[in-house]
Amino acid sequence: MNCSECRGRCCSFLVLPPLTTLAHLRTVGEPIRPGMALYVALHRGVRIVHGRLILDADTPVVPYEGRLGKMWLAAAPCSWLEHGRCANYEHRPEVCRRFDETTAAEYIVPRGCWCDPAGKLGENVDEIIELSEEIQHGSVCQQVTS
Repeated sequence: MNCSECRGRCCSFLVLPPLTTLAHLRTVGEPIRPGMALYVALHRGVRIVHGRLILDADTPVVPYEGRLGKMWLAAAPCSWLEHGRCANYEHRPEVCRRFDETTAAEYIVPRGCWCDPAGKLGENVDEIIELSEEIQHGSVCQQVTS
């Protein structure tokens, strides 16, 4: 896998269910699917409480509608993402291991991703990636909601 060009942009955000309000995500949370606990736990701006993903109050979120439908995207970069690469690549979660050109259609794929050479899957997720980069660099960012 060669993420050198995009610098791990898909690891810069977390996809959240569309049928949930932000208030619900920030208080009650959503059940974590089997096998996803490590993946969720690695993202900044979220926590796991009794098997549920709870979004921190100050984690920026944007509504998104793309190839896979409506959802929330949270500016919650993976804590293992360092200088655009996975710092623990050999120990990355299963969901990350599965991501390649044969499974990319199941994921939100940022434009320019190596696994989408034909450019058919790439989505414009620049807004959430910019917010995530601000978080990674310690910049203050405003919460975006709808």
